Amino acid sequence: MPRKFQLLGEKTDQRCICFSFDRRCAQFDLNCAAVLACDTVDLGIRNDANAENCHGADRNRIDVNLLDGFWRRMASSPFMKTRHVYLIFAVLGFVIPYSQFVPWLVEHGLNVGLLFRELLASRISMFFAMDVIVSAIVLLGFIQSEGKRLRVQLLWLPSIGTLVVGVSFGLPLFLFLRQLMLDRTTARA
Repeated sequence: MPRKFQLLGEKTDQRCICFSFDRRCAQFDLNCAAVLACDTVDLGIRNDANAENCHGADRNRIDVNLLDGFWRRMASSPFMKTRHVYLIFAVLGFVIPYSQFVPWLVEHGLNVGLLFRELLASRISMFFAMDVIVSAIVLLGFIQSEGKRLRVQLLWLPSIGTLVVGVSFGLPLFLFLRQLMLDRTTARA
């Protein structure tokens, strides 16, 4: 007998959980712990599992093929190279955080005590602050090691960008500079 689950206030008759990784779909039958595999990309909770059909695999294959074609066209486009995508993300990584910080700065001035009180006001804000601090430390180490290995020029710029703006600016800026160096190396060869 299938187990009953309640999702979002609605009773469902749940028989299978479907996960997929790398175009493989593993189904775990909650009644007898059977594992089935098929070729699809899907992530969801389903109740129509069977051995012959993995939840509309044809529809999922079509979706994946459309996305694969999109990224191939993006990569081969003369106007939108990978480094341009990184540069767009660097601009967004600068603009979006500062669109929230600048109005606060205009309202309160450079009040560092208030900044830290509001930043550390609750456990959830502490969670985000600690996550960003750890990410920034790891990113600074990555920028230095990978940048020196590939001899990336202007290596100080993403480091300063990470410290002044944050990971959202420093990471895509470093990836842009790194890709610029890789493209130049490839063009010379």
